[in-house]
Amino acid sequence: MKKSILLAMLIGGVFAVTAQTQTKLNVILNPIQSITVNDASKEVTLEYVTTDNYLTGVSSPVLNNHLTVYSTGGFQVKAKAANLTNGLTTAPGQNVEILSSGISLLIAKGTGNNGSDINPSTVNLGTGDVNLFSSTTGGTSMGYNVTYKGAGNNEYVGKHFSGTGKTTYTTNVMYSIVAQ
Repeated sequence: MKKSILLAMLIGGVFAVTAQTQTKLNVILNPIQSITVNDASKEVTLEYVTTDNYLTGVSSPVLNNHLTVYSTGGFQVKAKAANLTNGLTTAPGQNVEILSSGISLLIAKGTGNNGSDINPSTVNLGTGDVNLFSSTTGGTSMGYNVTYKGAGNNEYVGKHFSGTGKTTYTTNVMYSIVAQ
């Protein structure tokens, strides 16, 4: 019996011998930020029709999840009126602008956005980058609602030049995102 146990231990010891080696594994995470204007083909229109519109300003409907952000870490979102030196341009033949700073953007979390720590905020659009919001954490498919609001206080009285037709001022709103 002692021989059987000794033989079993000797055989078990032969099978227990193993060789080991190792390799180093690196996981490299690069910062990625992207921002999308959903339904970018849709134009936002602020139309002044009544005296009350000129007095109090006009707003577009809230565009639910108008912006979608993907970021692997903290980020900052900015906006500006594109390609302009002073403001919104008008129809051809007119040498008049209205200041883009008369347009404000109200930003709030969109549907299903649980990854961002922003509070609703309102900023005036400008021709240089203005900070809309930032977050210390990243996330995926983070939606943000945007409400565009035109100036009140009769700021645009005297800016109509088409007789009985409409005068249209236009710009593109450019959004950008940077790592924070």
